[in-house]
Amino acid sequence: MIFTVNSKTNKDFNFKVKSSNHLLRPRKKLEFISIPGRTGDLILDEGARENFNLIIEGYIDGRNSSLRELCDNLDNWLNSTTGYQTIAFDDGIVLKAVLVSEIDINEVVKNFGELTLEFSAYREVK
Repeated sequence: MIFTVNSKTNKDFNFKVKSSNHLLRPRKKLEFISIPGRTGDLILDEGARENFNLIIEGYIDGRNSSLRELCDNLDNWLNSTTGYQTIAFDDGIVLKAVLVSEIDINEVVKNFGELTLEFSAYREVK
């Protein structure tokens, strides 16, 4: 799986995706109001959906560079802009997201590690 942010892909950073929940469909934004004497709540549909936690897990290969350097490059890539960024996946899913996790590479063996990225994301309503 490949995802693109700011015209660069995860492959540019030797990051191989193991799993992602980008296909998740978040809940609708609904407000329930209890009215005395009425059976069932009044439902106000806002016509929008809630943000969800986009989790991307994978492996990072630092054999051709250091994990420290890759960590710095990932930080520059994912935190270089303020606010929501567009994340496009190779299966056609496009989300707006902002990184909310730290970039913390768990080194499995020398210069090879695991990484989990967490974003607050939403799919634009069309």
